[in-house]
Amino acid sequence: MNGKRWLLLGSLIGVSVLLLFGAGNVFRSGVIDSGPAQGRHLAEPSPEPMQGTQELSIQVSMEAREFAALQQLKQQFQMGHANLSIQLENVPPRLAYSKWKKASQLGDAPDVLLLDNVWTTEFAALGYLLPVDSMLTGEALAQQMEQAVNQVKWNGYTWGVPKDFDIYVIVYNTKRLTELGHDKPPVSADELIALHTAASKPDEGKYGLYWDFEDTYAFASLVRAIGGSKLHPKAGPLGLTDPAVSKAVETLVAASAGAGELKGLAKAFPSMAVQQTWKPWEQLEQGKMAAMLTTLSDYRLHAKDGLAMTGLPLPKGDAVWKSGWLTGRSFAITSRTDMPKEAYEWIREMTTTTANIRFWSEGSKLPTVVNSYAAGGVSSDAAVKAIAPYLEKDDALAKPPQLSRQVQQLATGLSRVWKGELTWKAAAEQTEELWAGGAR
Repeated sequence: MNGKRWLLLGSLIGVSVLLLFGAGNVFRSGVIDSGPAQGRHLAEPSPEPMQGTQELSIQVSMEAREFAALQQLKQQFQMGHANLSIQLENVPPRLAYSKWKKASQLGDAPDVLLLDNVWTTEFAALGYLLPVDSMLTGEALAQQMEQAVNQVKWNGYTWGVPKDFDIYVIVYNTKRLTELGHDKPPVSADELIALHTAASKPDEGKYGLYWDFEDTYAFASLVRAIGGSKLHPKAGPLGLTDPAVSKAVETLVAASAGAGELKGLAKAFPSMAVQQTWKPWEQLEQGKMAAMLTTLSDYRLHAKDGLAMTGLPLPKGDAVWKSGWLTGRSFAITSRTDMPKEAYEWIREMTTTTANIRFWSEGSKLPTVVNSYAAGGVSSDAAVKAIAPYLEKDDALAKPPQLSRQVQQLATGLSRVWKGELTWKAAAEQTEELWAGGAR
């Protein structure tokens, strides 16, 4: 662990103490290596105002409160840039990836995108982005969390300016913990499994550890934590057919043991139809579930008395998390833009300490600008204090271009398992075959 990355954050937080899963040894088969957007480099912003009014298009995918804050920051930016017409669009999360990739393929992308870090290097490898290294120099680079910047590096260039990052946590119902004989949340994977097994009584409407079955990152993080440190395959981000993974999956969905023959979600969670109207936070507050895997930002929006939050258990055999249960978003400039200078200025203003603090105050994710922690009171937030030791143990890795495709392929396989269309064994084998073949 390079201590300087979190030393400053640690001192600001005042404690002693950013995906997903390991991809350091994943190959790049099937990736279009187009280099740095066919050699186009981002120029420094021009100090001279442009003549006439031009449109700068920006698309993001945000929760309502955060987007409202972005709109207000846009108005402030617009006051100093009368020659620009800023067009903002907020895209629903479930549509963002497909919409933006299709627009990029057709040459119809906006000037600026707020991309998940796992998408950024894929878009870069396909020639859809401009490198932004000229933006991240000197003080601007020094003020960015190194782990956040690492996630958007590829092929010798940096492809996004980090805006925020998030971290997976587990939230417990303290009363339910006591009923199950625990005076504190589990600190190891074995304890977490024991709690999940003891609390899972679906026939009585009670559940152990719950997670959003459509959140592939959450699933992979859980498997990585429970399966241990040896899950480092050659052809993908997770060794799906490894016996340790099958055992972890069987435990998580309370399926019958043996050969990875999962029977769908019904044994561990409500039916798929019921889940569409389920309100997990209400279920947790009422003690109908013992724990829930979610993100720190989600927890901040729902925290209340009777709930306790902690990080995921460190995988057996690991001293640090090499799998990156840190996720994040970065502003990127698309290669189709005719206004890179203006896009530069916009991103610069949206990633200042002031902007970071504003987003944080509206329930957003963790800031990536170091000064935000002291200046914005982030360091004194109870949730940040609680998660600081886990941040110290994370060794976030760069996200290779093929990871986004691999995550989509895993999500497809998982969806069929949840619906009972495939056993876990079949889904795992099919997904690993796709990974090994570099299929798109």
